[in-house]
Amino acid sequence: MNSGFVKNILLSFAIAAVLLLVVNIIGELAIQPQKRTPAAKAEQPVAVKSVKEEPTVESEKNSEVLPAVDITGLLATYDPEAGKKAFRQCQYFHTSEKGSKNRIGPNLWNVVGSKKGSMEGFKCSDSMKLKGGTWTFGNLNTFLENPKAFVVGTRMSIEDNRDPIKRATLIGYLRTLSDNSKAPAD
Repeated sequence: MNSGFVKNILLSFAIAAVLLLVVNIIGELAIQPQKRTPAAKAEQPVAVKSVKEEPTVESEKNSEVLPAVDITGLLATYDPEAGKKAFRQCQYFHTSEKGSKNRIGPNLWNVVGSKKGSMEGFKCSDSMKLKGGTWTFGNLNTFLENPKAFVVGTRMSIEDNRDPIKRATLIGYLRTLSDNSKAPAD
């Protein structure tokens, strides 16, 4: 074969590759999906928690607005066995027996109704301490749904906790972890 012919073929392939790359980049820029800015996200309500209005929650998967769940209503149907089972996902990080040592997270004995950021023997984050108030059913529900949104800077994360029934079952179990399991005011 002629070396000039081989050079022409290689040059043709190089030009085609560069042309393909340029067309791809132009196509990406021309048909780029519109990205949401943080300001656009802030304009859309994620959750409305008002007793007077019909509360809503925006579903991240399909962007439809769903009614927010009344956690106290779900707690009325709490099943103790399901609560123990729901807590299994937490046992690597938390203990639940009175007087038990802390793990990665604090011991959760007597957490319902306790002051946020004040678990005995556990160094809570400053953001948790600054949150203030006590752990009520309502704010436990919000925290368990999305810990990092409820307390910015928390290290806690929970996988697949979007189901309000699962959260209510877990909160029902946490309520039993106390010498006095009265319902705190929301």
